[in-house]
Amino acid sequence: MSSCYGVRYRYDADSTRYGLDFTQGSWLMNRVTAPSAIEAALNKLAVEKFSNYLGDRLSYYWQLNGVFLPATISKTDLSPELLLKIRNETQKEFFINCFGNVMRDNIGGLQLGDIDGYQANESWIVLEVYDLRTQQRIYYQKVIGDVTVEDDNRDVAFAKTANGMIKKGFKKILKKIEKTKVTP
Repeated sequence: MSSCYGVRYRYDADSTRYGLDFTQGSWLMNRVTAPSAIEAALNKLAVEKFSNYLGDRLSYYWQLNGVFLPATISKTDLSPELLLKIRNETQKEFFINCFGNVMRDNIGGLQLGDIDGYQANESWIVLEVYDLRTQQRIYYQKVIGDVTVEDDNRDVAFAKTANGMIKKGFKKILKKIEKTKVTP
C-alpha cells in the first residue's frame, strides 16, 4: 500500500495583485536567500528570468565593486536608511529581494511504516521589489506550501519535501510575474 500526499500552495493575503512594470529604470537584484541545498538553483532561475525581462538594466548586488555596502543583505536589514544608501551608492532605482524558509520538515520524500502523530512539511518563499527612490516596497508575493500525513498512516507515504515546496513556490511567483508583467 502507498499514498501520495498533495501539496497545498496558497498566496499570502498581502500579496500584490498587479504586475511589475519592467519598461523603465535600472534594477539591482539581491542574491536569493534560502536553504543552502536549493539556494544555487533558485539564484540561477532568478538571474535567468529577470535578465530576460531587463537585459542590461539589471545588475547583481553580489557583483558590486567599490561601494560601501554590506557584503550581504538579509530581509531584516532592509531599513529605509539602508535602501537609501543602496540608492546613493549604486544609482539604481529598483531593488529585487527574494528569500525562503522552511517552517516544518517532518516528512522526507518517502516515509515508510507507521507514522506516529501529525507529520507535516511547510515552507514559504517571498519575492519583493523596492523603489529605491522612495524606499517603499512596491511589489510583494509570498507563496506558502504545506503537506500533511495523517497520524494513523501505516503505509508508504510519498510527499514533497520542504525544499521542493520552496522551489515550486518560487516558480509559481515567477509564473504570476510572467502573466502580469509589463515589458518594453
